[in-house]
Amino acid sequence: MTGFWDEELIRSIFISVDVDRILQIPLNYGAFEDFITCHPDHKGFFSVKSAYKVQWIRSFQAHATVMARPGGSRTPAVWSTLWKQKVPRKIQKFCWRSLHGIIPLKSILM
Repeated sequence: MTGFWDEELIRSIFISVDVDRILQIPLNYGAFEDFITCHPDHKGFFSVKSAYKVQWIRSFQAHATVMARPGGSRTPAVWSTLWKQKVPRKIQKFCWRSLHGIIPLKSILM
């Protein structure tokens, strides 16, 4: 490792605009070895679960934006009725998530 980019190789692979940007990136060969990581996974590994999580978060954020708009949410009476029901709390939470459309379902993720 020389600490410098192989400029000839970079120029043979990328277009000139990208080459200029790549060559500006400093190479730092220090105490850490390079590795590929997947940020959604707490261990940094890619998995189907981490990909599913990324897509669910994107879908949830898009839906939350719609729900935050005026008229995007249900009326207070719906929530009042829901929380007064004599059912387990987990059922109430499931209903709340369903009404908000934030349950990670295949139809939402597609």
